[in-house]
Amino acid sequence: MLTTMMLTLAVTQPDDARELARWDVPVAEDAPLSLVSGFHDPEERKVWTGAEEWSELRIDEWREGGAIIALEGDSVSWGLLRDGGQLEATVNGAAAEARLFGHTVCVKVPGPVEAPVTVRLRTPTSRPADVGMEDGRQLGLSLDAVSIHSQPPSELDFFSYPEELDPLPHRPTPGCVTLSDSGRELAVAGGADPWVPFGVNYYDHTTTGWAPQIWREFDEDTVRTQFAAMRELGINCVRVFLAVGTLASGPCYASEAELSKLDRMLDIADEYSIRFMPSSTDWWEAGHRVPATGAFMWDDREISFLTPYLQILAARYAGRDTIACYDLRNEPMIGWGDSEVRRGQWLEWQRENGVDYGPEIPEDEDVPGDPRLRDYQRFRESLAAHWTQTLADALRSADDSHLVSLGLIQWSAPVIRAGHRPSGYSGFGPWAIDDGVDFHMIHFYALAGDPNASEENMRRNMAYITGCLQACDTGKPIVVGEFGWFGGESDQNPLATEENHAEYMGRFIETTTGNCAGWLAWPLADTPLSTDLSVCGGLLRADLSVKPWGELFRRMARDMSWYEQATAVPPLATEEEWREATVSQAMGEEILERGLRVLYP
Repeated sequence: MLTTMMLTLAVTQPDDARELARWDVPVAEDAPLSLVSGFHDPEERKVWTGAEEWSELRIDEWREGGAIIALEGDSVSWGLLRDGGQLEATVNGAAAEARLFGHTVCVKVPGPVEAPVTVRLRTPTSRPADVGMEDGRQLGLSLDAVSIHSQPPSELDFFSYPEELDPLPHRPTPGCVTLSDSGRELAVAGGADPWVPFGVNYYDHTTTGWAPQIWREFDEDTVRTQFAAMRELGINCVRVFLAVGTLASGPCYASEAELSKLDRMLDIADEYSIRFMPSSTDWWEAGHRVPATGAFMWDDREISFLTPYLQILAARYAGRDTIACYDLRNEPMIGWGDSEVRRGQWLEWQRENGVDYGPEIPEDEDVPGDPRLRDYQRFRESLAAHWTQTLADALRSADDSHLVSLGLIQWSAPVIRAGHRPSGYSGFGPWAIDDGVDFHMIHFYALAGDPNASEENMRRNMAYITGCLQACDTGKPIVVGEFGWFGGESDQNPLATEENHAEYMGRFIETTTGNCAGWLAWPLADTPLSTDLSVCGGLLRADLSVKPWGELFRRMARDMSWYEQATAVPPLATEEEWREATVSQAMGEEILERGLRVLYP
């Protein structure tokens, strides 16, 4: 049996009321409480509200109890949060709580409430010029979907976590990973020796792959078998991708059912004495609408969704020593960008820093010494720093026991930039995000020439990773969060063998030891369905038999005296030279050449 729920949307002003659209939404009588009704307008009718106007939503039928009404729009004012403005909302005339999470405005309707339910919403005043927009009406909400979520789990409700973050200072907690007395290594609180993460990036290589499949198709028996194999190799830490769109399945709440899978994986890690490093805020779900990606990826709309999500994670696992640390995201990059939002952010940065280049984005071409281009790189770094600091504060506001890091792509160290262009530098320079993280983590793959092809290529890659580690050296520990190469015959690399794979990985660790405090290889096991080096890059074959690289790893894990005997490579560049390398590939090449001369005199 179906009933009809009438949804009416109107924009009202003091002397005007215009009904702009009416939808008839069929709702099954036995529909689950988690989603009472929802629609996406097939005609894609959009309704803009100006800064001083009220939007009104009338719902003619209502089930008993409270709910959250989610108003999803394809554009919400960037100035809404950057200027510190607050949404105003009423439900049947009484003030109601409303917040912006990603691109969705959520209004909390307390129960009980009688139908018809009238929700009114107003956006705060913004300054169009500040965000690079000419039309002030574009600073409101463009509505294209509505859903009504009845009685979401209160303990996982985003509204339960305050918008204002109050980060706690890190408190070494017995059994948890912390910083060593020197600040240059990791340690276990209460222990005397350094703790060196020596492990892998983990996913189920047989069928599910990494996130989101590893969570959507979670198989506890498979996970336990693979953790047992890891423990036999001497692995003491795994890095695992979470999936925001799966764990936080609603517009403003997390999924208890999905998080319980993470609970079980942590329990298995405990059984085998393996610490766990969640890469926490990645959106692996294709087509997920909240928050937006692309040009909007690093503004405050995304942050507004991720901060309560991270607070839920942090509160759930505070003090649990299985968690080694939180990795905020896998390989973030600030796009070069040319949008209204980006131009507005660029103008704002110029005003704050006393320069005036106008709203246009510089060309993506090297211009060594150009102050406008170097300032645009600093502006990109400011977006990265803001994102990193805010999300780290979100974790620390609910958990003072765990460290925070960020898995940087190797182009965050501008030795070799992607495409040899300024945009190839990620914007997440270690010097820029240093205040937000407790230690640095960088990824590396042999992109300075296939090391299987020649000794020259091998050496260039060793000099390349040395430069990357030095770019990360701010006085804090440095961990290589991903590294690997082809380890057997494959269509992608016919030169690779299991033996030269082990040689490359061994030389990598030997070269980096003096400048590094931990290593997490990619991946655990060969992945037959993969189209990249994962197809044959594992310590184990697909059947979990041990490869030469796995045998070498096991020997090194059993006797880590090699770590204690290492010496650091002296600095290859000054801070000024690293900044110049963000706009000049020639400077990056010079740093690499210096590394070659130091390593191979």
